[in-house]
Amino acid sequence: MRDIIKPDFFHSFDCLKGNCPLTCCREWRIPVDKRTGERWKTLALREPMRKKGMAADYTEQRDGKMTIRREENGRCPFLSFDKLCGLTLAYGEDEIPEACRVFPRQMNEYADRLEYSLTPSCPVVVDLLKKRRRMRYSCNLLTPDNHDLRYQLRNLLLHITEEEGYSIEKTLKMNFYILLDLLARTSDPSAERYIPDQEPETGEILLKEYGVRACTALSQEIDRMDGLADGEIVDAEVYYRHVRETFEERNELFLDLAENYRKDGIYTKYLEKIALHAEEFEKGLFVPEELMTDLHVFERQFLRYENLFRNYIAVQIFANIFRAESEIWEMLTAFEWIAMEYAALKHAVFLQWRLGRRGKLKYEPMRDVMVVLTRMMEYGDDDMLEYLENSFQDLIWDWGYMALLAGPGLHIFG
Repeated sequence: MRDIIKPDFFHSFDCLKGNCPLTCCREWRIPVDKRTGERWKTLALREPMRKKGMAADYTEQRDGKMTIRREENGRCPFLSFDKLCGLTLAYGEDEIPEACRVFPRQMNEYADRLEYSLTPSCPVVVDLLKKRRRMRYSCNLLTPDNHDLRYQLRNLLLHITEEEGYSIEKTLKMNFYILLDLLARTSDPSAERYIPDQEPETGEILLKEYGVRACTALSQEIDRMDGLADGEIVDAEVYYRHVRETFEERNELFLDLAENYRKDGIYTKYLEKIALHAEEFEKGLFVPEELMTDLHVFERQFLRYENLFRNYIAVQIFANIFRAESEIWEMLTAFEWIAMEYAALKHAVFLQWRLGRRGKLKYEPMRDVMVVLTRMMEYGDDDMLEYLENSFQDLIWDWGYMALLAGPGLHIFG
């Protein structure tokens, strides 16, 4: 019998069943599985749906896959007049696509266990993450019982991410360093302290080598590179240069990720204004001193939600960092994607806050942007690798790029 592992908030999920406050749910390009597509060819629509004809009439082919064709205003054609799922009301859940039945649940299957989670591309899930001090699971993940290096590595990344003594940006850099180190040591026999991937004790070795002392030393070295020591700026020139460079890189990344969605008119309500604001920064239409002041003020506001974003990253690592047959390099690229997601998301929240006259950072608008950015980043594994290959010089980033993407601009100073 396989073990079942799930975060403690899994059973707290209660779908809003069509009353979701976000219209982006009706803009999502929903895939139609083969079984549903065949049934829809003979499924005649009836009340309480607004449309008539066959269900298959409201589908289209996108990149060789069948999807639900959105209406001009972005709504799903199968909604009732009350904005509920008309298919569910008329026929039950057997007639809705698998994606609709499963979302936002996730399941990863392994030889010895099943892992369940929820994706934060749903506002209810984000609400659940906000309520928790930290993530808890149905078993203690940091145990030596499972000797699989990848399993132990994933859980070590989670442990570091959830350490409140480190900023979120620092946890990204620390985790990336460890992944790079393990990649070198498991793939290159000439590397110092080479550890074959199939070695049964690799999990215990990993935990010993990256214990408290090693992580503390790594944290201090990252501070030094950022121009910091003991939480204080010791090299202002280095620090502020890094802040500016990180801001510029995140701005460029956000615009690149949003480009195709803007062209297709998807998520316009949430993207367009902040994307136009990002373009102003890209054109240099800002006062540098004012920007630095805004970044510091924003950080004091953002600190109230640091726990939410820490849980957000943790649940993404838990659910997406590896599959049953993943190799270390694949875990690394998956982590790069998570880092990109956080960087783009944090930047979008900053732009939204700045457009809102730099007042109190309100939860609901921020949550809406979180959901939209998460959905924008929900690529399949092959599409994710293609984006990384096309957008960066190398599929595996060097340390410098992660240091740039997760730079010191998000530290809090008085």
